[in-house]
Amino acid sequence: MRIESLGSSSAGNCYRVSDGSGSILLEAGLPIKKIAERTGHQLSALSACLISHEHGDHSKAAKDLLHRGIPLYMSAGTMGALGLQEGFNCHVLEHKRPTKLHNGWTCYPFLTIHDAAEPMGF
Repeated sequence: MRIESLGSSSAGNCYRVSDGSGSILLEAGLPIKKIAERTGHQLSALSACLISHEHGDHSKAAKDLLHRGIPLYMSAGTMGALGLQEGFNCHVLEHKRPTKLHNGWTCYPFLTIHDAAEPMGF
């Protein structure tokens, strides 16, 4: 398992997690151009993006990733705060309910405390 920080600050958080055969993003807090640059312009190789909450430094590129076909996973509260709806490639995570991601990985979401609609950890 490899975890690579693409950005980690109040200016934007984004991490690529890879198991050697596939990659996902944790957070989407950088502009889409920076995410593309920092992933070697291989956005299509990403099989999912998990978003912990709606603050821009964690969700800035959410809609851009969605428009590029990257499945998004987040709580219902985060989804609503971002103005998104559950449907094709936009998935709701529930507290302590394991969820299979598009790449075969399983996500174990849990609620966290933060000044956001329904923040989660993974």
